[in-house]
Amino acid sequence: MKKGNKIVKSEKNDHQKLIYLLSEYSPLERQNFLREVDDLIIKFLKIDQSYLPWLNSHKKSSKKWVKLSRHIRLILSKIHHEHKIHEGRVLH
Repeated sequence: MKKGNKIVKSEKNDHQKLIYLLSEYSPLERQNFLREVDDLIIKFLKIDQSYLPWLNSHKKSSKKWVKLSRHIRLILSKIHHEHKIHEGRVLH
């Protein structure tokens, strides 16, 4: 029997990826960042704030909408984060 190293690949969910992305921010910066992202989602999709599942946990939403909205939030967070990083750079 041959023994080898097994690579265990853990699948991170969207929330864990978002937490990792924002790990360098302070809690207040993180809160402001996520508020900006939520505002972008509301503006882009032209929806009411009450439709976002993480802002209204008491409201029942379909699983597909929750999954889609979390993906959208992660994508916009990544784009917004990259924009903030490159905003301070100056090219000569």
